Amino acid sequence: MAVSVRLGEKIETLLDNLSKKTGRTKSFYIKTIIEKNIEMLEDIEDLHDYEKAMKNYKKEDYRPMEEYLKENGMEDIITKNSGKTVKKASKRNPKENS
Repeated sequence: MAVSVRLGEKIETLLDNLSKKTGRTKSFYIKTIIEKNIEMLEDIEDLHDYEKAMKNYKKEDYRPMEEYLKENGMEDIITKNSGKTVKKASKRNPKENS
């Protein structure tokens, strides 16, 4: 994929000098910098997704974890909370084990 980017004078000078000294292309160094910082790019993407989700979040969409687990057939999951094992809720009275 080809990309066109306008670089500041300082960065351009650094890339020119490095390229002349090593015989490698400026593209090589730009690509290397991006590859070495891929985690940062992924973090930026995750942050964007989070911000978008928060804009669309509605308090009424919240539901307790137990409800979510039941709706998705995962009521057998045992969760650990503060070192205590929480047993699955009784089918007769979900509040019985709280």
